Amino acid sequence: NRQIANETIYSTRNVDGTDYLIERIPNIYDSKDKRLVEDILNGNDTKYLMSKHDPQTFDLIRDIVKYHYEQFKSDSKMYKVTKKKDKEIITLVGENPLTKYKEENGSIRKYSKKGNGPEIVTMKFESEVLGNHLDISSNYHTNNKKVILKQIKTYRTDFYKCADGKFRFVTIYFKDVSFNRTKGTYVIDRKWYDGEKEKKRIKSTDKFLFSMHRDELLGVVKEQGQPYFYDVYDEVADKKILHDGVNPEILLFALTGDDKKNVINLYPMFAYKKRQQKVITTAKDIRKYATDVLGNLYEVKDNKLKLEFK
Repeated sequence: NRQIANETIYSTRNVDGTDYLIERIPNIYDSKDKRLVEDILNGNDTKYLMSKHDPQTFDLIRDIVKYHYEQFKSDSKMYKVTKKKDKEIITLVGENPLTKYKEENGSIRKYSKKGNGPEIVTMKFESEVLGNHLDISSNYHTNNKKVILKQIKTYRTDFYKCADGKFRFVTIYFKDVSFNRTKGTYVIDRKWYDGEKEKKRIKSTDKFLFSMHRDELLGVVKEQGQPYFYDVYDEVADKKILHDGVNPEILLFALTGDDKKNVINLYPMFAYKKRQQKVITTAKDIRKYATDVLGNLYEVKDNKLKLEFK
């Protein structure tokens, strides 16, 4: 009865063998929605499905946006141009020009010879390469696309120390845990789990360290002289404290950040700063910690891999 994903249903499209998440701008005339306008002006508009499947209609929208820019590009209250890596980035500061266009001319219509095509209001676009998801396509009648729920919730993350000295992990999502009614236990399929280890280049001989759940304590030891994940400052000496190569920095484990790149999300114990993604592969050492009822910190040892539990 656990929620394993967010409840928003998304569609996907396969482009040259890669699945992309499809999202949409609900109202291109929204005065505060600048995405379509800025994408057109900065040459990022090929992600819009209309630009591929109905280029004549999309060209009408392009012309409106670019005409407005040419008319008002010198108005600092409307547009701002900045340079980033030798490239000019145009930012819309004022109102969406499509808002004004609709007020004066009505909605843009799909291109047709008679000029009476249906009104254009929404705009679909390829937002990102499809990542962790739950495929629910079997519940719908679809052709050449998936229907998915994204942001699959993490159940736990299993850490290993590999023969090459690096740390790697296997991420287990709630969708990967099934309930055995006969035994009354939760089960993670061994064959699936071994397959995930193989994907992460974790060998059967590599050492299992521990499993981490959300908000448990992870101690990370970095090489001497390396900075802490979160700055530690010596006010007396007026300088940052660096890792000594022995004592761990104790952090709250949030969840897996990027499973393929071996990145996890961490944040400090006593201050809920913005969560940060951290690569864990090359740490000197990692350890699991907990606190007793009095708040004393201790290292959790003798962890056992559990693929069946209550």
